[in-house]
Amino acid sequence: MKLAFLTRPHLPDPIRADGTCTRCPMQLRLKKEYDTSWRCQVNIRWEKDEIRGVQLDTVREEKFGPEITDPLGVEDWVRRAQKAVLNPSTSSSEYLGMYEDDNVNELRFSQNVVCINVVGNNLPNLSLMDLPGIIRHTEDGDMNLVKMIMDAVDWYISRPNSIIIATITCKDDIENQEIVQKARIHDPEGKRTLGVLTKPDTIESGCHEKYFNIIA
Repeated sequence: MKLAFLTRPHLPDPIRADGTCTRCPMQLRLKKEYDTSWRCQVNIRWEKDEIRGVQLDTVREEKFGPEITDPLGVEDWVRRAQKAVLNPSTSSSEYLGMYEDDNVNELRFSQNVVCINVVGNNLPNLSLMDLPGIIRHTEDGDMNLVKMIMDAVDWYISRPNSIIIATITCKDDIENQEIVQKARIHDPEGKRTLGVLTKPDTIESGCHEKYFNIIA
């Protein structure tokens, strides 16, 4: 998950694992509460009827699973919640117990949101959105999926109170990366955009300066 660099050390390693592939928006809410022990509640916020393909008249958020007091249990419930939103024809309660994780999902992307609410006495008050990575094509040429993800990213980063964390890989040219172009469209003055570089060991010799300019 792309939240890894921001959530350390407030979440355990499992929820920050690279193997957690984001297939829907995920909202992490950190809340500081004095004189309380660490706890987490995973919710699902239903914003769209994915079967009919229409937005819901009333957005509803419901608890998914029990309150978690062991940080090591967070990853499993996040995966279950994402599985639930990717299979809208199946009741979300089916994923509270045993289920076949290897089964093919109905959807490859959902606009419904998995919310991870964490409370503790050593946390900052902070809300973060983790979005699926931008893609330009799929193996089967499904341009509708590409558009859905693009639209979701545009919607979230266009909001004037959002801070854009642009994750930029050093493996590819900066100008070719979609998030850079989108950040310039929605935040032309760069007042609410932060660039984060990944894979800096792949920068070719003599090409470091343009990357240094991002973090300068």
